Amino acid sequence: MNAEILALQQLIRAVLSPEPGGLLERIKSSLPDANINERLHQLILDVATENMTYENSKPATFSRFNCLLAFLEDVLTVVARGGQVQRELHVLLCSYNINHQKAIQYCKETIETKISAVTSLAAKVDKLALIRKRINQITGKDDHVYEAGLPDLKKQLNIWIDEEIAYLEKRMTLGLDKEADADPEYAGDKIVFDLNIQELACLMNAAEAVGIVKVRNTTQFLKAAARIYATNTQDVIDPGSLRTLYYKNRLSAMIGVRDKITDLLNEMTKRIGRQKKGKISVS
Repeated sequence: MNAEILALQQLIRAVLSPEPGGLLERIKSSLPDANINERLHQLILDVATENMTYENSKPATFSRFNCLLAFLEDVLTVVARGGQVQRELHVLLCSYNINHQKAIQYCKETIETKISAVTSLAAKVDKLALIRKRINQITGKDDHVYEAGLPDLKKQLNIWIDEEIAYLEKRMTLGLDKEADADPEYAGDKIVFDLNIQELACLMNAAEAVGIVKVRNTTQFLKAAARIYATNTQDVIDPGSLRTLYYKNRLSAMIGVRDKITDLLNEMTKRIGRQKKGKISVS
């Protein structure tokens, strides 16, 4: 058997040894999270078991050997340094994870948890941008598994974060979020509403009947609104459906409808305020 293979087997056996002072014991004494301990242990066992089956020289074998050696060195460094061990080992596990789809899912769930704690859309965008910057700052050595894995992990997370940022920015642009109800900026010059297509038609007809606005083609306008928001005459327009619509590249039509509604309601507000007629009664 190749001398390098024998040397690596000895190293693996030493690492997996339950003796006091071994790597696993040091990890367990440093981490309260049993899931991380189990995952580290299993990862080392998987690589060790696979590599121990080789009894002749193969280029791929030595690449995995180098990866395991570097991984163990990094883990030892993290544990010895102390501090935020749990967070740093999560990064290592994602970097070296053979099944990187699980690593991506873990990263997404972690990011979503952090973002859910932020209420403002603008703050969510800033938070996502900061997370993206930190992800892109992670570096790795050329002989690590993440020579192929980490760039792919970065790429997929960057694409996902870019989509989330674009979606949140469009929500801010469209102004259809419930948080607008409590925003003083919206008071007095805009009407925030939640109407189904029938109610919107009634409102527009009433506004046109009293001469506040002139709508050239109400039927076409309402059909466009129903089609764009994927509703029928009974369904309420749901701002949450904007995510699907955005990814289908139908924003231009949606923004067109939004602008028409905004212009209509702003004009109504302006004229009602000027004429001091108060609230329009629609029966």
